[in-house]
Amino acid sequence: MENVAWKEEMTNVPRYVCVIVQYEAKVNADKVAKLIRDAGKDVKVSRKQVNFQHAATHVSDEITGFQFNGVSPFGMKTPIPVIVSSAILDLGYIWLGAGAVDVKLRMAVTDVIRALNALVGDVSEPRM
Repeated sequence: MENVAWKEEMTNVPRYVCVIVQYEAKVNADKVAKLIRDAGKDVKVSRKQVNFQHAATHVSDEITGFQFNGVSPFGMKTPIPVIVSSAILDLGYIWLGAGAVDVKLRMAVTDVIRALNALVGDVSEPRM
């Protein structure tokens, strides 16, 4: 996702984040923004500084180095913060993109969080 409100002087707010949700869910951009604002430890992050939207495909390709449906949180071209939806914590394991459309990686959710130093929060909702 891309923070379209981001400006270069905003060193306390990420421009891009990778959000991991269950396939049956969708990302809620407002919840992502709230999580990022609340995660600002010693620095207050205002609502005006955070406005996340799905990144355009060409932007995602450039930032991650992977194409649509093959994006992996591991080995991204540009390191960006990773957020894991709290809705998947009880699943045990998840399947992730592994760099190509037809290649997937199965990992324990706890291992994903630990390996990526991911932020965990309520950032998804069921698809209707």
